[in-house]
Amino acid sequence: MSQLDPTDFWSPDFDIETREDGSILMMQTEPLPDHLPTLADYLDYWACP
Repeated sequence: MSQLDPTDFWSPDFDIETREDGSILMMQTEPLPDHLPTLADYLDYWACP
């Protein structure tokens, strides 16, 4: 089994707001990482080394 590099995991930071009605809002403080536009693009990426 291969060793995982700590950079293989995403560790997002959130601001959390609890409202009077009991709802909880979680807002990410940093932008999302770059991503491919469609799921099919990921399948092609993973299938072709």
